[in-house]
Amino acid sequence: MVHVEAPGGEAQPSSWVARAADRAPSVRSSRERSMQRAQQIVQAARRLITTGGDFTTHQLAREAGIAIQTLYKHFAGKDEVMLAVLEDVIGDSMDQLRRQGLAIADPVERLRFYVFSTMTALDDDSGRLIPVEHWRLVQLYPDEVEQARRPVADLFATALQEAREAGLLAPADVAHAAALTNQLLLAEYHQQYFARRREPGAVIAARLWAFLLPAYGGGLPASAPVDVPVPSPAAAPVP
Repeated sequence: MVHVEAPGGEAQPSSWVARAADRAPSVRSSRERSMQRAQQIVQAARRLITTGGDFTTHQLAREAGIAIQTLYKHFAGKDEVMLAVLEDVIGDSMDQLRRQGLAIADPVERLRFYVFSTMTALDDDSGRLIPVEHWRLVQLYPDEVEQARRPVADLFATALQEAREAGLLAPADVAHAAALTNQLLLAEYHQQYFARRREPGAVIAARLWAFLLPAYGGGLPASAPVDVPVPSPAAAPVP
């Protein structure tokens, strides 16, 4: 489940799960139970996407083991469910990348790992509905999708800041560089995902990294070869 850390270190539920719980009429007496039910619905949606792709709200209610009325107490409709799924998938992906990145001491190499892990996920065609829905939802709910993708920018911003403090990179504005990286990865991922002929994810990642490293102030000569690594097991796709 997506979560953030409260000042005291306690895990907090994702914004969509919390909002879904707040919609339930019994929120004052059973908010925790409502959040668990909302997460149950999101997990059921993710299972349906993995096994069969698209689904109806009735199929979702059946998969979650709840009445259709219960689903609508927590989510206004399927779009809200898909926004919650998007936030959950991205949050899980970034949590996994962050954990894997802890083993990489060099923040520049960590950034490279993030780029390659993201783009090599293109080689896995499972969960195709997520990129399709992402593209649709961003046109209808741009602010909500931007919020769901914030963990991507945060992940890159942390490594960029560490690299700048170590004198390894020189981004003029860390937050802006991370936000642009987020948008670039999003655009390239979708462009390649729907392409009729797609190159291997590692080749795409190598080109992106050759562009990003100088943009970060890394000084990679334009003629320098870019090795294509064998990445660690990739995190879930970042749609």
